[in-house]
Amino acid sequence: MSSIFGTIYKYENQQHHRVGSMANDRSGLIKRNTVFLGTVFASAFALEIAFDTTSNKIWDAVNRGRQWKDIKYRYLQKAEDEDDDE
Repeated sequence: MSSIFGTIYKYENQQHHRVGSMANDRSGLIKRNTVFLGTVFASAFALEIAFDTTSNKIWDAVNRGRQWKDIKYRYLQKAEDEDDDE
């Protein structure tokens, strides 16, 4: 029983050591805090645009024919016909 726990403990320590060594490695692309923050903000902005565009397309597909942009021509045409009658 103790050998199983010893093996698990050794495995966990090896995993933590790998993660710690990667965190201390400064040879990555993002070395400065300003570059990191800029990357985070740019990514958030891009993801917001992508999410908004996708959700608007889904909303338009689900509600096709029920939105003002879909039925506006009916009312404009009716108003023009009434103006022509006068």
